[in-house]
Amino acid sequence: MGSYKKPREATWLAGGLLLLVTLLFCLSGYLLPWSQRSYWATTIVTNIPTAFPVVGEFLANTLKGGEHISGITLTRFFSLHVGFLPPIFMAIVGLHIFLIWRIGLSVPPFSKSAEEEKPWTEYSHTKYSDSYPFYPHFFMKEVSMVMLFFAIIFFIISFFPTMFVPEAANTPADPFRTPADIKPEWYFLAPYQMLKLIPNKFFGISIQIVAIFTFLLWPFFDTGEEKNVLKRPALLGAFLILLAAWIALTFWGRYS
Repeated sequence: MGSYKKPREATWLAGGLLLLVTLLFCLSGYLLPWSQRSYWATTIVTNIPTAFPVVGEFLANTLKGGEHISGITLTRFFSLHVGFLPPIFMAIVGLHIFLIWRIGLSVPPFSKSAEEEKPWTEYSHTKYSDSYPFYPHFFMKEVSMVMLFFAIIFFIISFFPTMFVPEAANTPADPFRTPADIKPEWYFLAPYQMLKLIPNKFFGISIQIVAIFTFLLWPFFDTGEEKNVLKRPALLGAFLILLAAWIALTFWGRYS
C-alpha cells in the first residue's frame, strides 16, 4: 500500500521498532518459566553473539552473567522483561499514536481519498472527504480489539491452560540433561533454519542483521511516488519471493 512513503517514514520506523521490542519480550520472557525447553532454547540464543570475533564472547557472557545459564541469567532476563522493555515499549507506542494522530493514516492507493490527497509540504493534519476522527471511532475499535483479546486469553487460561504448552515446557530445567530436540517458537523458526543452512555462523547472522536494518529503513530506500504495488512488478515479485522463502524456512525448521 506504500504506507511508509513520505511523510510517514517515522510512523513506519516506530512500528518496526515495536515489532522488534515485542520479539525481545518473547526472548527475555522465554527463560522465566525455568523449564527444560526455555533453559536450552535460551542457551542457544545467548551463544549466538559468539559468532562475532573479538566482542562475541564478551557479549554472550554479559547476557548470561557468566559462562553458563544460571540464576544470574534468570535475574537479568527478568529485569529486562519487566523493568526495561515495558517503558521502552510504551514510549514507542505513544510516539506511534502521536504520529498517526498528527500526520494521519495512509490511504489505499486505489481509493477515492488517494485521488484527493495533495502533495505533502508540511506536518499537519491530513483531511479526507470520507475520513473519521481518531476519537472516538478509531479509539473505540482499538479498545474493542483489546477486550476481545483479553476475553480469549482468559478463556484459554481458565479452561485449557495446557493447550499451547508442550511437555518440555512443564519439565524443570536440568543443566545436566540436554533434550533430544529443542527448537525455537514458530516466529523464530525461519531465521533459525537459515542459520542451520549457512555453514558460516558469522555470515548467517550478518545477513539477518542487514535484513532487519533494511526492513526498518526501507522508506528511505524506496522513495518513488508510486504507491500501488500492482503497478510495480519488481517490488511485488521480490515481496512474494521473500514471503514464500519465510514460509518455507518456517515449515522446514519445524519438521527438520
